[in-house]
Amino acid sequence: MLPHILHSTTRAVAVVQNQSHAIRNVLQLQSSGPSSGSGSSWGNGPGPGGSKFNTGSRFYSGYNSAGRAVTQANVLTSHDGNFTQTDEAEDFVSRRSVHPAPPKRHRMRSSSVSLTGTGRNERGEKMGVLKTVQLHARSNHAFAPVETMASAKERLLSDSVAIEDSGSRPLLIRRNSTSAPLSPLLNASELPPPSPPTPPLELRNKRDRRASVTSAAPSKDEKPPAPTQQTATPPPSPKDVAKDFYVGKFDGFAHQDADQVHEYVQRLLTTVEKPSVEQFNAALRALNRSRQDGEALVNIIRLYNKMLDKSVVPNVVTYETLIYALTTRDMEVHQAIVSLEVRLKQRPLVERFDTTSAELDNQRITKLKEEDNFGSAMSLFESILAIGGREKLHADVFTHLLRSCAFHANVDAAIHVFAQLERNSHMHIDYSVYRYMIAAFSKSGRIEQAEEIFSEFLKGYKKGRIRLYPMKALHVGRREQLKVWNTMMEAYFRAEMPDKAVGILERMLSSKAGNEYAPDDVPVVTSSTFTTVITGFLQAGDIQSALTWFDRLLVQPQAGANPYEGIGGEAMRPDGVAWNVMLDALALHGRIDDMNRLYKILKATHKEDRLFIRSVDQLIVYSANMENLKNLDDASALDILHFILEDLSTTNVGLGNQSKIILDICEAFAARGEYVIPAELINKHFVEKLQYYDGAPPLVILQGMQGELQALTGTICRALEQGKGELPFRSAFTIAQIHRALNMMVEAGFAPVYLHSYGRARFLNLLPYEELTVDDWNMLLSYAVQIETSMNRGDSGVQVPADFAFNGVVSLLQDIASQNMEFYIIDAELRKRTVELLQSQHGEMEVKDVLARVGPSYVQALTDLEHLKYSALQSALVQDSENEMQTDGMRLPVTEYPSLTINSQLSRAIQDGLRGPSHSVDHRLSKAWGMFQKGLQRGHAPQAPTIAALIQGFGRLGDLEKVRELYTVGQSVVATVYPEQQVNSWTQIEDSMIVALAHSGNVDAAHVHRLRILEQGQAPSADAYGVLIQHVKDTTDDTSGAMSLFQEAIERGVQPNLYLYNNIISKLSKARKADYALELFHQMKAVKILPSSITYGAVIGACARVGDISSAESLFQEMIHARGFKPRVPPYNTMMQLYTTTKPNRNRALFFYNEMLAAGIKPSAHTYKLLLDTYGSLEPVDLQSMEEVYKTLQEDPSVQLTGGHFASLINAYGCVSKDFDKAIALFESIHTIPNAPAVDAVVFEAVINVIVAHRRTDLLPVYVNKMNEAGVHMTAYIANFLIKGYANVGDLDRAREIFESLSDPATGMAAPNNHAPHNPAESVEILLMDRVYREPSTWEVMVRAELGAGNRDAAKDLLERLRARQYPEAVYNRISGVMTDHSVPL
Repeated sequence: MLPHILHSTTRAVAVVQNQSHAIRNVLQLQSSGPSSGSGSSWGNGPGPGGSKFNTGSRFYSGYNSAGRAVTQANVLTSHDGNFTQTDEAEDFVSRRSVHPAPPKRHRMRSSSVSLTGTGRNERGEKMGVLKTVQLHARSNHAFAPVETMASAKERLLSDSVAIEDSGSRPLLIRRNSTSAPLSPLLNASELPPPSPPTPPLELRNKRDRRASVTSAAPSKDEKPPAPTQQTATPPPSPKDVAKDFYVGKFDGFAHQDADQVHEYVQRLLTTVEKPSVEQFNAALRALNRSRQDGEALVNIIRLYNKMLDKSVVPNVVTYETLIYALTTRDMEVHQAIVSLEVRLKQRPLVERFDTTSAELDNQRITKLKEEDNFGSAMSLFESILAIGGREKLHADVFTHLLRSCAFHANVDAAIHVFAQLERNSHMHIDYSVYRYMIAAFSKSGRIEQAEEIFSEFLKGYKKGRIRLYPMKALHVGRREQLKVWNTMMEAYFRAEMPDKAVGILERMLSSKAGNEYAPDDVPVVTSSTFTTVITGFLQAGDIQSALTWFDRLLVQPQAGANPYEGIGGEAMRPDGVAWNVMLDALALHGRIDDMNRLYKILKATHKEDRLFIRSVDQLIVYSANMENLKNLDDASALDILHFILEDLSTTNVGLGNQSKIILDICEAFAARGEYVIPAELINKHFVEKLQYYDGAPPLVILQGMQGELQALTGTICRALEQGKGELPFRSAFTIAQIHRALNMMVEAGFAPVYLHSYGRARFLNLLPYEELTVDDWNMLLSYAVQIETSMNRGDSGVQVPADFAFNGVVSLLQDIASQNMEFYIIDAELRKRTVELLQSQHGEMEVKDVLARVGPSYVQALTDLEHLKYSALQSALVQDSENEMQTDGMRLPVTEYPSLTINSQLSRAIQDGLRGPSHSVDHRLSKAWGMFQKGLQRGHAPQAPTIAALIQGFGRLGDLEKVRELYTVGQSVVATVYPEQQVNSWTQIEDSMIVALAHSGNVDAAHVHRLRILEQGQAPSADAYGVLIQHVKDTTDDTSGAMSLFQEAIERGVQPNLYLYNNIISKLSKARKADYALELFHQMKAVKILPSSITYGAVIGACARVGDISSAESLFQEMIHARGFKPRVPPYNTMMQLYTTTKPNRNRALFFYNEMLAAGIKPSAHTYKLLLDTYGSLEPVDLQSMEEVYKTLQEDPSVQLTGGHFASLINAYGCVSKDFDKAIALFESIHTIPNAPAVDAVVFEAVINVIVAHRRTDLLPVYVNKMNEAGVHMTAYIANFLIKGYANVGDLDRAREIFESLSDPATGMAAPNNHAPHNPAESVEILLMDRVYREPSTWEVMVRAELGAGNRDAAKDLLERLRARQYPEAVYNRISGVMTDHSVPL
């Protein structure tokens, strides 16, 4: 850590201690002259908002730019990424004007040829900013160790720049030769697999560079080939280019037109034998323009290589476009690395709430650093110089390259680029050029040169080289000018020269230029300036100095309106970025009191100053305080907990994080003897959570709530054992009620505590009798009977408080009777147990007198005892049947096996029978059952693993009678094994029940056995978790439940196997969670689990669903070359569907169809449907080929015709080819076609879509009637088309009527009966009159209908109704996004 600079530097000390008159005037509000400025308070700096404007703030917050990110990577922290934003996105960029070509000048030589001495001298006389690098020539670097500045410049102008990144060599760039294309060459079979996801950008790296870089990259000593003279034919005239179809198309595409761009690129390559360089350039520009943030450059590089393959010579525009792409990608990679490094540094603060792993983040950083976009960009820059294209470059090319130089602290490259820029005398230099040069030099430790550059910048305006901004963009120019000053301050802090940084601040404070300062003025201070100072001290580790500055700013009268807008030179309150970095630093360094003090000020002033309190700030404050509790006494800790609790009411940290926070707070209160608050808090939280799920939360959520309650009651019991306070009865009563609401039994340790609190309240006459219900009395009596029974048996596991205040069961019965409650209202089983307990305590003769003192109905219980026993047995049987088996008519076998002997020979015989290669599974199980039954008749039973195998086998067959009998035998077997083996044997039996019940469709019953295993401290097997995940379904968010189970398995130490991985990856795939699916896929390979065809099919499907072509292609190739690969239909169908629907490409779809045939796989019904779509839906439509596929399908005896096939044909004729009559004729003829199925909902969806597309709404009632006559149940998707059809013709009332006639599924559940399976045999019979449930798409089409009619308020009302349905956030966001883009057709 650096010394405290403010205390070791005279000038800085003077500043901070207000001994400098100028700073004192500002920070202590002493006026030394007139001042002005009444700017309004400014919103927060960059934070969770993701774009140029921060969430919750209407002001631009981009000052913490990519350039600043380089300097602030070690202090800026944000849970969801980083504060950094690119400057260039907001910069004012003038379009390049078209001027007459200047007179042709003699070019001395190509820049790759050495210059004469005269040339050197001429260039040495025009050094400009390059004079600032005099010390650089004396440093140890990759270039010559000693040389003059003139020779340094000459060398840099004449040689290719040396890129310092030795770990990743740049791509070879071909100049105008057509023999060596840009590496890597990419084709469909060699696409690089993607890297793991990296917040906030989805950056897909080249994982396998062996097939790309190594094939074309030079050796360490090899140089790129020297350029040859360009010999290509002259380009066509502008007039000819303007007429070119493809150039016009590509130039017309916007950022959101990625799919169309790819489609037209494919057309260009397949229909034009040798496209022109202009066409290629237009295509490259369109690919770059439509590239999504964080998307890899695979498509751009592939197209460039295609250009070279076709012997089309690149020109300056080609290289310029590629440089833009590479430098932009370089910026994205840099920002992603900064984000990950920030998250790693922040991890100790929010680790409890961070679902990612540090190891994975480090792996991502390593992968990102392997990209060499900077090296490739510089190589392309050299290519431009080689063909004499320097003067044709736009100024932004130089700026982009210098930005990357700053990122990589590459001084040599920066000098080289700037030298070329300076030679373009017609170009004006933008402020950002100086900023990036300063950053590059300061990051490489050359502060003297950075100072010289800053000095040249100050002179630049007078020399006429600074770019001037037009009147409408003067504010942008002032902002860029200020950034240079801020960057110089950062450079001084980086060089451990805070006195000079403060000196710059003093100059700015002394400026009289006002808010509208000119280019040659000293800018006034803004909030970003003070943030730079605070950040600089924090980077140096001088927390106290940063805090002193921060506190001085807090007392200022107002905040700035914008981070780059001053208040007439006056100081101002801290901006959002300053708050963020200050709070983070205080938390990281354990300055908790200061952090809390500032956080309270922030809470009080954030609205006035228009600051946004990030959720991560709240988590950091919370985590830091909770971690610090261990250092405090109980009184101080309780004060902090009250502070946190007060803040919790305004915390917006998400439902999952809020649950963790509430549980932590409750346990912290309880551990210190405070019980009232945690009981009330946990009750309020659970009530809200149950209301959120309409009283029926999903099983996984319910189990999580049960676990939280168990943890809290455990903490309470431990605190009471340590003598910390007394548990009030109301608090104990509340906790007991929560147990009942969650269908839980109170833990054995809490029952005595509950009864003790009851006894104390009774003694103090504080019992709230009027609030106790029958259920409450039942619960109290149950615990009392349980405790006293255990104590009578001498059970050492029962621990009661030393001063146990509970007066016994009889006393409790008297209290019940005092409330005019008869004994018969108590549960029958509990009455039986109560009477039996009293008989054991008082004897059969005296118990009657005891009960007589309570009441007549209690005496009657004695005579009813035999009847009670029978009723209790019957009740237990029914309850056990309902809870465990969940099947109609299931009877609990009452057969008992008291004296079974375990027979190992019987076990081996059964196991051998189950593993036999011959016969079907049913036959093998039947034979094994016969051996099992014969063994029982002789009093023999197999071992527990064998019983478990039988349970699983019959469970898969759905034979629950046999499963139940095997389970009963298994329990008897467990009781006979050695004690040290009992837990393992019992767990095997319970685990097998999970597998059996889940496979048979009784998932809730399977979870009962899972909970039993967990309660005993054991864990289900990977197979058990796999089958539970497989059967998480029919909810609006299946993935959440599946991931919860998978995470539970990992936390319990379960080693995932192939089956578990396959099921969780499949769930993620269906939910379009490709990043998570790929992460688990690579994880399983890392632990040496070989993926199967099912695994590959799932992960390929995940990539296909999100349109990640390169990953899908790469994984497919990996699959077919994998050891032990067994071809299956689904992966091939998935690839065909990718190129049929997601990324339409007929050639690629047919390629995978042919690959399927080559692998010896017969097409499935779905394969034929995809083929029909390939020819019938993809342009150019080929109806003849489609009809040939249909004919082949009819002749294929192994495939059944389905409604999906006819739907594809109807769609092709009616919607794609616009042949209404042919589509209708086909529909009407289906019943005459041999082997055709009855028309189903899918067919009706297709024909109604055709009717709507042709605006023939007069026919809609006719075909709806046909559907009813055919007994076909309406679906939401048919309703969608009806709504759309009527809305299109202006009949909105009819559209609304249809929408309102539909029903909503239960909250959290998926809409049933809307989807037809690929296999007709799997169809479920649906009654015609069954309800039709809305899908999310139904809401979307209705919102679009209202917007299309101009009814924006009605659309908003629909969105409010949709929000109340509690769909996943992503679903709601997609539909609500229609409000900003309702021009899209219905």
